[in-house]
Amino acid sequence: MEKYPHYPWNFKKVSQHNQLELSWLQQYPQADWCFAMLSVHRNLEVSWLLEFPEAPWNFINISRHRNLTTEWLFRFRKANWSLITLSNHPNLDIRWFDAFPDGAWSFERIYENENFTIQWIHRRPNFKWGFHFLSRHPRCDSRLIQKI
Repeated sequence: MEKYPHYPWNFKKVSQHNQLELSWLQQYPQADWCFAMLSVHRNLEVSWLLEFPEAPWNFINISRHRNLTTEWLFRFRKANWSLITLSNHPNLDIRWFDAFPDGAWSFERIYENENFTIQWIHRRPNFKWGFHFLSRHPRCDSRLIQKI
């Protein structure tokens, strides 16, 4: 793009480029970027969101992003996250619940998540755990239910 700055670039297509980096957006901040595509771009990092916080990011799609971490959730608490999708995210961490303690989490998905451990319940006893799903969990037995 630097080599041909006057070329009429289609930034919606450029938004899908495999090698896209934050520096491209910084170099052309007024361009017609496709934030729906950027929200699912494999190179997306929290720094992109911080650099363009007012952009129309699609947080429902970002809820699926492989790079998603606790930091993203805390920095963008007011965003429209999909808690159902987050409940099954491969990076799910108990700290995610701190970002949305009263959120509509999918306990069925949380209990199916590989990261879930029974210790989460012990660490957050006042959390609304949805025990009807927990009772079907393979690591749950009557002793655990009595402790809770």
